[in-house]
Amino acid sequence: THRVKEPVVPLIKEEVFKMLTREKFREALSHWGLDLPLSPVTYPGSGEINETAMYAGDDLILKAYRDETACRLAIALAERLHAADIPAALALPLPDGSNALPILDGMWMTLCRRIPGEAMRADALIRRPEKGHRIGAALAKLHLATAALGEDWGDDEPWADHLLNWALPRVEGILPDEYLEDFRHRVETTRDLPAALIHRDPNPSNLIDTGDRVGFINFDLSRRFARIFDPCYTMTAVLSEVFEREKLPWQQNWPLFCKAVLAGYDSVSPLTAQERAAVPVLMLGNEILAIAAFAESSKYKDIFDVNMRMLPWMMGNMPE
Repeated sequence: THRVKEPVVPLIKEEVFKMLTREKFREALSHWGLDLPLSPVTYPGSGEINETAMYAGDDLILKAYRDETACRLAIALAERLHAADIPAALALPLPDGSNALPILDGMWMTLCRRIPGEAMRADALIRRPEKGHRIGAALAKLHLATAALGEDWGDDEPWADHLLNWALPRVEGILPDEYLEDFRHRVETTRDLPAALIHRDPNPSNLIDTGDRVGFINFDLSRRFARIFDPCYTMTAVLSEVFEREKLPWQQNWPLFCKAVLAGYDSVSPLTAQERAAVPVLMLGNEILAIAAFAESSKYKDIFDVNMRMLPWMMGNMPE
């Protein structure tokens, strides 16, 4: 059901998890005193294999993190969400009582029980755009729950600095000069938006539909930043997976999906006028960041091409 991927030239910075062979996962699992069959974790939208995780048996998952800080934050976030009755994968303790295992080159690993349910799919969401309301409401609940962790948890996200100083110079010529001047000013205003400890990567694969609730997995990129970022990210992530797919009504339904996501968030935690005004800025900013990042990648050339076509379409079709 997925297009065959062409070989790409590997870049070291993109291959940090390649050292995590099946044997490394098996060795890590043995520290929990378990010997279970391992199977790959695949993304439902693309069929690509997740290099940072493997299923162990039917209901457990081994998850690797780049460093101890990211690992500890993911564990704390899952515990906080679980306490707030939001589905999240809790880390299972090792025999010595610790809940994370150092593996190699500074990386750490957890063993969690899988959230019962299915990862959401962009094609299903675009066919039923009203489902965006559940996602928006769930993201608002996530932010309310993470507030209990306090400001000591999570690094600040330098989104505006990264966009203005790194991404925009790399995409010169893509946007008109007269547009850029106003856009830079609007990017500066995002520094004053209401902030929270955000998921930072709420694409459909990281949203689990349990039937009555929406759960979250993969907190690798969690940071402290404008809370409206998460809804904006979800909306553009869904568009990127359905963009130009002829058999999906994405052109007419994506604005409806966006409206539902924002309405769902607002129903739980009301959005300010400043946040609503920032939605187009964050969405376009994320597209520019993606274009700048993937322009240097051979592995993600397909994503770069999609985002290059998405940017001008989004500029003319922003949700109201």
